[in-house]
Amino acid sequence: MNVIAIISLVVLAVVGASASISDIRTERIPNGMMLAAFLVAIVLDVIQYIFLQSDSLIVFSLNASVSCVIALLLFFTHTWAGGDCKLCCVLSLLYPAQSYIVINGAPLTLPIAVGLAFVLGSVLALYRFASELLHGSRAFTAESVRSAIVSFAQSYACALACVSALHLLNEWLIKPFFQIDFVAFAAICFCCIWALSRKGLLKNWKLLICLVIFDILAAALLQMMPLPASPSRYLLIFVVVALSTIVSQQNYQTIPTSEVRKGMILTMATTITFAKSRIKGLPGLSTEDLRSRLSDEEASSVRRWGESAKGAETVQIVRKMPFAIFVFLGFIMYFALWGVCK
Repeated sequence: MNVIAIISLVVLAVVGASASISDIRTERIPNGMMLAAFLVAIVLDVIQYIFLQSDSLIVFSLNASVSCVIALLLFFTHTWAGGDCKLCCVLSLLYPAQSYIVINGAPLTLPIAVGLAFVLGSVLALYRFASELLHGSRAFTAESVRSAIVSFAQSYACALACVSALHLLNEWLIKPFFQIDFVAFAAICFCCIWALSRKGLLKNWKLLICLVIFDILAAALLQMMPLPASPSRYLLIFVVVALSTIVSQQNYQTIPTSEVRKGMILTMATTITFAKSRIKGLPGLSTEDLRSRLSDEEASSVRRWGESAKGAETVQIVRKMPFAIFVFLGFIMYFALWGVCK
């Protein structure tokens, strides 16, 4: 590893740690920090891949581009905030090509870092879920179990159809030109399923029907099975859907109405109750994503609503997860895995 690669890793660590701390403390990642880190990354990349290591330019460009595209998709589907997206793109540009994991000759593996970020987020959700069970704040009933089984079955079917579509697109459009390793493909699938789950689309019958139709037509056109006869693919989908189902249960939190503040996101069920209120400035129907963040005026109106005759003492909000630290740790874990695999 040359000096420029070492400097890139040091800058990556400083930027990732600083952004994580800022996200945890203020729920914001300063644009100035991201712009400065981006400019530094561009300068380092030009020196590294134009003057010192030009033979790695294509591999670096491909890995960084795919990781950035995934981050942008997560942003435009309102799964990630803008700061998380920008952080992932900057870290992808800073991560040196010399430290890419190569599996079975396939160097397109940097998306694994993004997948690891979601794994870490799932671990936190599992911890919260287990903690609630141990403290008795979450209980199971026959109806809740039945509902969970039905929800899981539908989500699994949709996720299976989604992964089939990704597999067919890979075989059709990407594989003739570049080989994507199974682990990197698994990371891409993980991110896609997570994003669909966060948007509630895994339970959308219309999406399921469209994906099944696409899979049937594409499989017939390519004359191949939608999914390889590999149990690992089905196990992967099962694990991801199970995690996303548990995570979805951790998305909500009940708080006193008097504690509603700017930047919070109310649930759709809560905003429906505003319909009959005459208080001005209340937010409209929540989409339960970043588009529905409360402004100062809306938060003030909600607090006034809570004190009114038709108000309520508590409201339900979408739980905020400081994801920047998971993005940063995802790249750190990827680097650690490279140290083991090299």
